[in-house]
Amino acid sequence: MKETGLALTLCMRDTAFLAQCRKINQDYKARTLSEVRKVQASLQETENIRYVLLDEMDAAGVVSGLCVRYLYTDRPMIVMNRVEDMIKISARGNRLLVFNGLDLSVALKEGAGKVGGNGGGHSVASGASIPLGAEEEFIRNVDAVVGQQLSEGHKV
Repeated sequence: MKETGLALTLCMRDTAFLAQCRKINQDYKARTLSEVRKVQASLQETENIRYVLLDEMDAAGVVSGLCVRYLYTDRPMIVMNRVEDMIKISARGNRLLVFNGLDLSVALKEGAGKVGGNGGGHSVASGASIPLGAEEEFIRNVDAVVGQQLSEGHKV
């Protein structure tokens, strides 16, 4: 929330700003819930993923994680966020999807690379950046990679 100093005062057990910190926390939760509702209202699906394209989100990673953990657990969630002159992407899976073969790091790296962007991260949580206008091709690419991963299943 761009309040590093306040966070440090709490870590040092200084309660002088506790009320202010509680208000920031309350505002953060309200904004996150609002963004989850925006995602729900704009949600789109392909065969293998769920995704949304929104503008200037504050907590894309948190929102995609909440959605795949609690609301839509059967497919990875990709939140595309228009920020200035690019699309920033946050993708999240869950343990069961990863167990079944999902590797979002590979999927986002390949999907973004094919449209002139870049991506990577971890099997369960990854990110990417792509040029404006490449969203549809990116989604097609990632959907294909995820479909391949999940059809091959868990490798022992």
